[in-house]
Amino acid sequence: MAIITITRGSLRAARDITLKLSEQLGYRVVMREEVIRHGEKYGLHEFRLADMETMETKPPTFWDRHSVQRSHYVTIFRAALMDFVVKDNVIYQGNLGQFCLTEVPRLLRVRVDADRESRIRRVMEDSGASRAEAEAQIADIDSRRVQWVRFLYGANFDDVTHYDLILNMAKISVETMVDTVSRLATNPAFSLNDAARKALRNLHLKAVVQAHLVRSPRTRGMELEVECDADAGKAGIVGVVPMLGTEIWERDIRAVVSEVEGIKEVEMKFAV
Repeated sequence: MAIITITRGSLRAARDITLKLSEQLGYRVVMREEVIRHGEKYGLHEFRLADMETMETKPPTFWDRHSVQRSHYVTIFRAALMDFVVKDNVIYQGNLGQFCLTEVPRLLRVRVDADRESRIRRVMEDSGASRAEAEAQIADIDSRRVQWVRFLYGANFDDVTHYDLILNMAKISVETMVDTVSRLATNPAFSLNDAARKALRNLHLKAVVQAHLVRSPRTRGMELEVECDADAGKAGIVGVVPMLGTEIWERDIRAVVSEVEGIKEVEMKFAV
């Protein structure tokens, strides 16, 4: 059993592979739109970056003045995505999944791409656009994708080290791609064992705790490190104590974290 992210360089190919993988492996497919809807439980809608059209229509420079909001958005989106991922046997199709789940053990990161000429022909066929229009559309999509990954995660979208497998749809059939990914998903390097599942549960609880801390006005903006033991129901919080209002600060943190389902004990360690 595994967790797979499918990054699309070609939308149609990624969609086809994702659906066929789901059928063959019996895995649940999760899309970005579903994560955003689910993220409302953590207050994702309170951050304008969650608007469905934002990443499709605006370059990240539009949000340069909102670096704090960016950080909060990533934290809450990660918690929403982890609610799906912790259940295992999941395929997430989206351009940023592998960057959001960097700590997840044995994550299988797949990129589906095609050469430029194939992409141009596909856009022309699908939309009836002229060649010049198709070229401009692809250039715009690629540029925004690179900018958003750099803006949100400080990473290079095209860096091959962010992927375990890159599939070229111009040379490999969808059936062969599906078979290749299926074989990797059952390989010990990507299959979750008991230790990996325990780590996944801990990461999930950590993500949820961080989302609660970000959403609450009482704790939003605090620089805190979080570690969790999901089986024991423990959350460890590490931070720097302010010179004034220390007792109120600690009380607020404990109150917010204690509200998280599954938390039974909160341990706090602070430096002055």
